[in-house]
Amino acid sequence: MLATVGFVALAAIAGVVLIGVDKRYDAYLQGGEEPSDSSLSCSNLTRLGPVFWLLSLTTFAIYFSVIPFISFSTEFFINKWGITEVEAGWLTGELLLFKTAIVYEI
Repeated sequence: MLATVGFVALAAIAGVVLIGVDKRYDAYLQGGEEPSDSSLSCSNLTRLGPVFWLLSLTTFAIYFSVIPFISFSTEFFINKWGITEVEAGWLTGELLLFKTAIVYEI
């Protein structure tokens, strides 16, 4: 449980930092400079900017914390609050819908 909270907090922090980095990158793009080398090689991984790494970290943290919860959420709701299996399934579906709306709208 503590690991999940940690990953959610990490995803939130990375998302906030990503907003600032994205704004800086937009300002950089307004300068009109074009990249000098467009060839593809494995060494390009070291040159990926902070936007890529923050997006990767955010995606990893969200999926690492949400997917395991989804797997056990119906059983958790039934055991913790004593609700029916249908209600627990509905509640899990609503949580997924809410998460999707928040993640993709930001």
